[in-house]
Amino acid sequence: MKKLIVASFLTALCVLAYADTIHLVDGKKLEGKIIKETDDMIVLDTGREKIPIQKEVIRKIERDSPAPKPKPKPKPAEEEKQELSEEQRKEADAIKKVHKKWMSDRKKIRCKKCKGHGKLICPACKGTGKYVLREPYSGRIIRSEKCKYCDGNKLIICPKCRNGLSPKYAEKVFWTILSPQRKKALEKELGSKEQFLEWLYKAYHGEVGKHKDLAGKIQFIDHNKYVSFEILKYEFNEDLTEATVSVRLKKSLSQKKEDRIVEHLRWVKDGDKWYLDPIGK
Repeated sequence: MKKLIVASFLTALCVLAYADTIHLVDGKKLEGKIIKETDDMIVLDTGREKIPIQKEVIRKIERDSPAPKPKPKPKPAEEEKQELSEEQRKEADAIKKVHKKWMSDRKKIRCKKCKGHGKLICPACKGTGKYVLREPYSGRIIRSEKCKYCDGNKLIICPKCRNGLSPKYAEKVFWTILSPQRKKALEKELGSKEQFLEWLYKAYHGEVGKHKDLAGKIQFIDHNKYVSFEILKYEFNEDLTEATVSVRLKKSLSQKKEDRIVEHLRWVKDGDKWYLDPIGK
């Protein structure tokens, strides 16, 4: 029993050697040693007990002991810094530059006016599909007929886009970025650039026609929802003419796993320029 009392006494002395004082918002004051600290909580050792205290109830902290160092968070394997050779680093920088511009265009591909739907509520009938004539004072309906502006469909085609996609950015994202070889292959399959883009506008809403295989390879990700991206890894072939780039897209500035996705994109080099192959081999 005496040994237990002595041990408790020595523990209390060690704690009091560093006396941190915590002032609470309700006026109370606690003394002891801060042994753990996180973004929203601290743990105070008073010598008798260890008390967890939420920071929202703390008004001020007077420290006598050094602040506990937070444990470094282990990085996932995918976030470890990738080691590239000097030649690979040069090509990676070139890809990153083009990729950054392409990502910026992807964010603008959906029409802002109709939010990508391709249609708007009819401004004449306010989405009712009918034109109603009423008496000016009583409000009694005199005549009701089909809206001539939308032909009774309640919606009209958006005048700013093509089926929900911005023609300017759709061409940049799905045509301009492609290699000359890929463009020739698409022209052979669909006829011309104009015909490919025309098919693209329909495929955006599921009207793929006989080109189901092609539609399955194109990624129609709604990039308006993603605020940033991070390149995780580059994989080059031996002669540095092809590369697969793993990219993480983030829906928000938080680090929650459900707010991000990882996509793998194939790049090919033609001459001195890098081109994206978003529809695969």
